[in-house]
Amino acid sequence: MDSRKILLCFIVSLSCLALHTDAAHASLRKRTPQVALLNLCKSSTKPSLCVKTILPKIDVRVPFNHYKALEIAILAAKNHTIKTSQSISTLILNPTTPKNIAGDLDLCKELYVNMLDSLETSLSVVKSGNAVEASYKFNGYTASRATCEDGFSGKISPIESDLKLSFDLGSVVLDIMAAIKERALKRAARRFGSLLPPPTSVTLKPSDPCFGVIGTCSH
Repeated sequence: MDSRKILLCFIVSLSCLALHTDAAHASLRKRTPQVALLNLCKSSTKPSLCVKTILPKIDVRVPFNHYKALEIAILAAKNHTIKTSQSISTLILNPTTPKNIAGDLDLCKELYVNMLDSLETSLSVVKSGNAVEASYKFNGYTASRATCEDGFSGKISPIESDLKLSFDLGSVVLDIMAAIKERALKRAARRFGSLLPPPTSVTLKPSDPCFGVIGTCSH
């Protein structure tokens, strides 16, 4: 074999190796926790907040876990709930707080306690791996937050930005719960879909022989 053929074989071998390496790297990138999180958050109504909240807390050394991401989101909502509750208590004790919102703040303080209870219950259920039940438990959070916000209708709310962030963090939590449930349904369909009988075509005949007949019917 002359030197030109040897050189050509060498170049072809290098090209094949490069293609194989690029494909391997591309496949690896698809499996990284960061990419998995981006794929999860892109379907959220608050994608930027979703990534910003979860990314700093995930362990990139281990495979991405959807339930762990959900835990992180719930904990973020919990921390903000505690912070907002403290702010409400400060406003209640502040003599300069307008009197016309004193009752609203008292109500919100109670509601934020309910929100905290809902978050702790949801977190406990999530740790057991049940996103469906967790979504029901989380309803207490969303309902209490909405009731607190409605109390300030027609008034200036001193916790408006806190209520907004509570809503946004709650949206992230609900979106991740929905994504987990959808993922579970797709897995079940792939696993058990082949066990289901094929659909059959059924023609329904009306019991009335004159059904659909225009004009005189002989029956």
